[in-house]
This record gives sequence, structure tokens and C-alpha cells, in this order.
Amino acid sequence: MQLRRLRLFSRKPIELAQFLAEVFDYTIQPAGQNGSIEVSGEDWSFLIDTARAEHLFSIDGERDVEYEFLLNSVDDLEDLGHKIEFHFYRSKGLSPGKDLVWERTSDESCFWLRDPEGRRWRFSSTVNEQ
Repeated sequence: MQLRRLRLFSRKPIELAQFLAEVFDYTIQPAGQNGSIEVSGEDWSFLIDTARAEHLFSIDGERDVEYEFLLNSVDDLEDLGHKIEFHFYRSKGLSPGKDLVWERTSDESCFWLRDPEGRRWRFSSTVNEQ
């Protein structure tokens, strides 16, 4: 089984698409005639639709979903962390709670962040002892 696409509903689909394209090094393109935006890479993509009333959630609330990604190495994880911090620096004021929350154990390094609409994202890597 393979992940093909994640569909996300957003109050600000363009802002979310730009955020995801930056984090994942993906490209942005229109997807259909209903205003959907596709943010895609080699293996899978995000489909972002404008949230309608039935998709709305509390603006300041915490989303009930969390996405987790495993990176190949701690170096890759740290590189991604620096890239995201730079994105937040450049976009000053993009979203509240921009700071990355790092956690390190003897087995794993990871960080958490929130996208502009409060979704939680976790990126981790297994620590390989040599």
C-alpha cells in the first residue's frame, strides 16, 4: 500500500499550499475547475480545497489530526528544521506558534510544528549509533 494524496480543507488554501510546497520542496498547480490546489512531489501530493461551512473548525483551536513523517537521517531532519525556521522567518507573522519544538532521546530526534491553520506536523529520524 502506498500513500497517494492527502486532501486538506483550508480557509486560506493558497497560504497553506505555499507553506507545504516550501516544507516538502513540492510544486504548486491548479487542480480542476473548483479552485482546488495540488501541491505535488514525485510519490504523492496534497490536494487543498477551500473549506466550506461543514469543514470549518475553530480558528484558535487545535486540530484533531496530526501528520508524522520519518526522515532518513538526523542530518536530513536538522536540515529540514533549518529550512522551516527560515520559512517562518521570511513569512513573519504567518501563524501563531511558529517555533519548532525539538525532542531528542537516545533512540530518536524529532520536532513538532503547526501549520498556519493549527494542524500538527511531526518530523522524526531514528538515531543510529555508530
